[in-house]
Amino acid sequence: MIRTSDMLFSISQMGSPLLSVQGNRCVLVRHRKAQCLRCATVCTSGAIARAKDGGISVDPALCIGCGTCATVCPSGCLEPLNPTDEELFGQMANAVAETDTLVVACSNAAAIAGCSATVECLGRIDEAFLAEAAARGVRHIVLVEGNCPQCAHETGGAVANDVLAEARMLLQAFGSDAVLEKIPVARAIEGGNLLANVLHCTGANKDATADASKPTAEDLDFQHVQKDGTLPHFVPERRLRLFNSLKALGAPQQETIKTKLWGQVSVNTDICRSCRMCAVFCPTAAIAPYDKEDGSFGIRHRSALCMQCRLCESICPEHAITVASEVSLPEFMSGKQFRFEMDPIGWNPSAPDAISSRMARFFDTDAVQDPQATNKPAEMAARRAFAQKKQAARDDARKSMQ
Repeated sequence: MIRTSDMLFSISQMGSPLLSVQGNRCVLVRHRKAQCLRCATVCTSGAIARAKDGGISVDPALCIGCGTCATVCPSGCLEPLNPTDEELFGQMANAVAETDTLVVACSNAAAIAGCSATVECLGRIDEAFLAEAAARGVRHIVLVEGNCPQCAHETGGAVANDVLAEARMLLQAFGSDAVLEKIPVARAIEGGNLLANVLHCTGANKDATADASKPTAEDLDFQHVQKDGTLPHFVPERRLRLFNSLKALGAPQQETIKTKLWGQVSVNTDICRSCRMCAVFCPTAAIAPYDKEDGSFGIRHRSALCMQCRLCESICPEHAITVASEVSLPEFMSGKQFRFEMDPIGWNPSAPDAISSRMARFFDTDAVQDPQATNKPAEMAARRAFAQKKQAARDDARKSMQ
């Protein structure tokens, strides 16, 4: 099993003039049981790859700055610098001020078509960029490829296909009639002046050999738990941009949408252990704890903040959490909160007798002496009875699910 410290060090080594890395945002750094290896799956050059220990291995020298890993990274751990999002959006704004057609070419397509500036790979383009273009009035968005199926970095082209499909679905759900397509450069050349409106990304093709200070293991610092017992939260700026662009398009025209970008969390409280570890590790506070004055407690969830990293599913000890890819658009756009009230846990996590109260279910006697506290037999018996009753209910719930 990969250690969190090793993962933080490994992913931080990818920082360069081509790629910014916020290591503590990586879901594998937040919890070693996370299942996210999206960057390793789509890396076009082998700079990030799956490791035998279940984590990732990195070779920064292989990075070409295509930004594909950043496109699929749900947490914003990886941010492209070749060009930056600000540079890309700025160039897009300049282009759409004069035309309602936007053309973006990869470096291979641009060389053939005579383009002076491009994105390194079409995998760099994400849904936020396409939605913002549509919100600004662009009616036709064209991605021009050199030859993705034959390219050494073909995974970038596959990511671009997925992004286009996702963006089409989102725009349709919000009533946009913008046309999005990806075409080979040969067809673009046949189109005559189609490439006259090529988007020039002045930040592209930065010198990958420029000096970049690499953090050492000693330089890295883990996130500290906040006052509410959770790790620090953040919402990727790309997700905020996408949300705002969709909002600018107007009210949604569909009730629901099935997407890979956001998720709807549900908790089976019949089998839940009420540990609220899901809230502790959730990167964006899409799952957050709540405590009422009457003593009731649980978690609250907002689909608008969920980035479908599925960390909550991976770490739930009872597998009581599911993340659905179908989201209610009205609830999503309104930021509606869903609350899941949990059962009492039956022990005292912060009390002197925390260990003995937690272990009461395993004792055969009620007379237990804790070095830190005196446990009354009646209290031990009550805790054991509560634990046994809860476990029986949990077992019954699982049987009914089969």
